[in-house]
Amino acid sequence: MVLLVDDNQLQLTTRRTILKQAGYTIVTAQDAREALRLVRDTDIGPQLKLIITDHLMPGMHGNELVRELRTVLPATPVLVITGHPDAENAYTGLDVQLQAKPCSPELLIEKIAILLRSPMSRTA
Repeated sequence: MVLLVDDNQLQLTTRRTILKQAGYTIVTAQDAREALRLVRDTDIGPQLKLIITDHLMPGMHGNELVRELRTVLPATPVLVITGHPDAENAYTGLDVQLQAKPCSPELLIEKIAILLRSPMSRTA
């Protein structure tokens, strides 16, 4: 199960469609607070194998979300998709993989496969 987090409904819907077609089970959240509720849900949280989040979101940015996620799911791979080249500094020590926007469907699927096969390949 993959959790997609993005405040942009078009991005969320597009990525959900791409990943469903690739065979993944998807849950979505439109902001970080909703994502944290899902992560803490005893039925959903333990099933999450990957979290994909946007960096800049209203209320709580992706790096703040990841800090909270790490208290609940310390080993779950996280992919941060961002259009901000300086975002890497915000994720220092958080064990995430960053991907610049735009991200083609093929590249997204490839990144996910790599993260699910070898979580230790994460960078930031």
